[in-house]
Amino acid sequence: MKPILHQDITTNKNSYVATAPILAGTVLLTQAALASIPLPEVRRQRCNSCLKKAPLQCCSRCISAYFCSNECFRNAWLHFHRVLCEPQTRDLYANIDKNQWLLERVALTLHSHAHLSKQHSHSPPYLQRAIEALEAHKKIGTDILPDNTAIETLLKQCEMSLEELGELSHLVRRTAFVIQDPDQHLDPIALGLYPLTSLHIPHSCQPNAGVIYKGSQQVVIAVTDISADEPITLSYVDLVSTKQDRLEALQARFGPEYVCHCARCEATDGIDYLLERCPPKDISHIPQEIKTWSVLDKVKLYSAKKSAPGTITPGHELDVPDFTHYTSHCMSPDYYLATIQHRRHPLNGFELETREERARFAARLEFTMQALSKIPELHCLNLATIRTIEGLMQQRMAESNWVEAMRCSLYLLVVYKLIFPVLHPTVTYHTLVLARASWNSLVQLELTGIGKRLERIYENGVRMWIYVARTSVAITFGQDTSLWREVVELEWVFERDQKLKQQQQQHQQQ
Repeated sequence: MKPILHQDITTNKNSYVATAPILAGTVLLTQAALASIPLPEVRRQRCNSCLKKAPLQCCSRCISAYFCSNECFRNAWLHFHRVLCEPQTRDLYANIDKNQWLLERVALTLHSHAHLSKQHSHSPPYLQRAIEALEAHKKIGTDILPDNTAIETLLKQCEMSLEELGELSHLVRRTAFVIQDPDQHLDPIALGLYPLTSLHIPHSCQPNAGVIYKGSQQVVIAVTDISADEPITLSYVDLVSTKQDRLEALQARFGPEYVCHCARCEATDGIDYLLERCPPKDISHIPQEIKTWSVLDKVKLYSAKKSAPGTITPGHELDVPDFTHYTSHCMSPDYYLATIQHRRHPLNGFELETREERARFAARLEFTMQALSKIPELHCLNLATIRTIEGLMQQRMAESNWVEAMRCSLYLLVVYKLIFPVLHPTVTYHTLVLARASWNSLVQLELTGIGKRLERIYENGVRMWIYVARTSVAITFGQDTSLWREVVELEWVFERDQKLKQQQQQHQQQ
């Protein structure tokens, strides 16, 4: 089988480029972590070796480490735990710093590997490749380590000098990733070292690849269609941020000389321009806007426009509901047709399953950005508003106020599609959040009494979002994840409810 990637040696960047056109959803690289640690706040719920969430047993000798099985304990003992396991009367890791803990884990793993290599004729292939990739990183700097007992102990345990440990700390900072668990709604659960990714895949604020995790295994997938000879890129920072904030985060990771020259950072009229152009006037009004948002009225308003979506610039300042529907109508007019006249409009043409559909969406996205840039006052599209609504959505979900949670989620999906590639894990997961919130809000509205017109709009919307989420999850995360099982179950529950309603209506007519 011909490899889909090769190393670019012509520019001395050692980066991966596509050997042929690659479709979105294709797995580009899979690797196990060189070393990983659960985040300190979940280390008693996650195996300290494999990161699995399961009933754990605490090491009775050091009372500081937790493992899910004898196999994980033996693996940990071989690579790092045998050095650390000393009789203790208290948990020494109760308040450990995550970065120091990861450095300790990496240093001990490398030391154990070197020691075992002298005694055994082989070592795990994945570990050897990861170590070679780590060593291939240029030693462009060293970290200044704190002068404390823990560092002194680590130097003795690993037989390293302070300078060598400082260089390793710098490499760890460059190659560490936050591990998100798809079984726990993409919650951050751990830190892991993936030197192959950071060595061969450079950063871009407009990436064509993303990462998902299966346990501690990192999977790099294409989130856009990639042309032959196009470099593979990832984002190493939060894309929901300003250009300056991203630059500071990148320099903290890669060094003070780092400068990003990606298309997003070089553009003068792109998403960064929109995010920074108009600061919010009054964030305190946002909860009231969400509360009074009439989805039915807005859908009727924007679906009834005679002209093509986005060709008429609004003559008034857009609030959060108007911005959401205006932008969604520009970006995905098919959604409105599916919502208003589902029985006559099949669910196809916008699910992004083919290259042609993704190309059409990219053209509409560019058109949408141009339309938004013509609106003089756009105070509802900025980081303060986005963060406020993210927090408000979580709060409303915790309160089981699904109607308002669905409205927040609708706004956020529109914004995320402006910022991220459309099949990025963040967008795909949030599509599932919207589908779930839409279904729960429909149930709540039915319990309190809802008009037939609004009920039909909501039913069509729920069906559409479940369909879109199902397609996106299959492409981005695959059908072997809990997210896929969740969306399939949601689809089954919704369709069962619709059949029961039809049966009841037929029975009443008879």
